[in-house]
Amino acid sequence: MEVIKGPYPSVVLGSLASVEERSADIVVYVEDSFSESVVDPLISGVLSNKLGDDPFIFPKVAVVPIGGFREVVNFLKRHDALQRPGVRSYALLDADVKDESIENWRKTDNHAMLAWFEGLADRIRFLPWTPEVGLFDLCDQDQQLFLNSIKNAFRDQTLHFHEFNAASIRAKNGKHKRKACKVWGKDLIGFLCEQTARESLEVQKALGAILAEYFLESNRDRAMRDFAPMFG
Repeated sequence: MEVIKGPYPSVVLGSLASVEERSADIVVYVEDSFSESVVDPLISGVLSNKLGDDPFIFPKVAVVPIGGFREVVNFLKRHDALQRPGVRSYALLDADVKDESIENWRKTDNHAMLAWFEGLADRIRFLPWTPEVGLFDLCDQDQQLFLNSIKNAFRDQTLHFHEFNAASIRAKNGKHKRKACKVWGKDLIGFLCEQTARESLEVQKALGAILAEYFLESNRDRAMRDFAPMFG
């Protein structure tokens, strides 16, 4: 009998149970389904860079959308009571939480909120952007390259953009830009659904994968520094 060192519990349990019965080794809580669509391929890419191509040593990771960042952190606090022993959990929040909310708490000496948040600081990570903003900025940087990525994702070279005012969105900041980017992203998904006859979730996942792949290719060192420690 060959003993293989290092497998995660779900791999061992998976040899005794069906796929549907396997428990996650790591749970990552995110804010919404769009974040989930980005985080899934982002984590997959980080794990591949960290662990190579051997699926046996890969942990089973569940990405779970919860709601606003306060709900995510509160859920993270209750994680240990909800999961079997040994399941690690993290929150992966949008960048605006760190850049705006936490920064504002510091400026206003809101020690209560800082203490509430920092009690779990070792289990909280941040995306480099709010996903819809990251997607818009990627499109705005090079619309043709972005469109080509969409065409390749759906294997359809006839796809095209709906009209949108990039300059108007580009001129906004903070929550105003996030709101505009969310509207733009929703419109883009709807337009692509019409062109491809795909469901909105499938289109959303394709867009999330494009953003994750671009970030991993352009910022590999940062991605590994920020996210690889989550996986031991």
